[in-house]
Order: sequence, then C-alpha cells, then structure tokens
Amino acid sequence: MVRRNWLRFTALMVSSTCCAIGNAQARSYVYHYVSTKYSVVNGAQCLTTSMHLHFTLVLAAPLPANANDLTVTPVYWRAQNGLHEFGSAGKNAGIETIQFWTDGDGNISDWVVGLYRNLTADDLEKIVSNKPPNSAGADFGYQDCTQGNESDAIASVVGKWRQPSGRLRLK
Repeated sequence: MVRRNWLRFTALMVSSTCCAIGNAQARSYVYHYVSTKYSVVNGAQCLTTSMHLHFTLVLAAPLPANANDLTVTPVYWRAQNGLHEFGSAGKNAGIETIQFWTDGDGNISDWVVGLYRNLTADDLEKIVSNKPPNSAGADFGYQDCTQGNESDAIASVVGKWRQPSGRLRLK
C-alpha cells in the first residue's frame, strides 16, 4: 500500500514538473491586420477589387506604450496579397520594414509594413501597408502575374490592427 501511494506521488510530481516546464516556454503576441478591399487596380488585373491584403505578425513581447518609429522583427509572419500567401517559413520571403507607433496603451496607431516574396524573376509578390503619423495611409499589393505582366492594387482606406487580447501561445 505504501509503495503504491509512493508511485502515485512520484507520477503526480513528474506530471506537475512537465506542465510547469511547458508553461515556462516563451509566449507569443499575435497581431492581425486585414485591409479594406482594393479600390484601384492597375495592370494585368490578376489582383482585383474583390481582394484585400492580410498580415499576421507574431512578436515575442507586446508592443510598448508610446513607441515612436519602433522597428520590430517578428518571430513569425505571414502575408497575403489576395492571390497567394507567403511568410517567414517560405523560401525567398523577406521583410523590407516593420515599424510601429503606439498610443499610451500600447495599441498600434500608425505603421509601415513591407513584406515580399521573390521566387523567380517572373514571380514577385509584395505587399505594403503604410500609415505613418499624420497620413491617411494606403495598402498596396503587387503581383507579377506572368512574364511581362504585372498588376498592382491600392486600398486607399486603411484598416486597423487587431491587437492581442492577452498572451497567446503558438503550438
């Protein structure tokens, strides 16, 4: 009987230790942005006015309050220009810039985000959301549809970032 209780105690301690270690892992803060639909499309029209751009940025820490022109490097990012999705896990994808300005509560008030994917000379995708301080801003998607054809689109009214409601853990 004593041995059985000791085994139960040991199993309980091991499982508690494992859970504590799992909870001590880094937590992530996920920021989402979805633009309004593109209002102007130029070029071969592989991008259309029914599309919009979408960003997901995962940061290791929340953005601080009252940040001015803060450059961040996300732990993970994903972008979509309306046709394709690409991100930090993909080949030849990169960050041109990610800068934020925040209010007194750490909410994003202004930003400049530029991400791209360049697979070949004939396959370039780029998306930018640009709302620096004192600007109305614009969202921009660019797609080189086929060799010699390109399409760009602008959403002239920018959206808002969806802030993390608390600490979120990626699985």
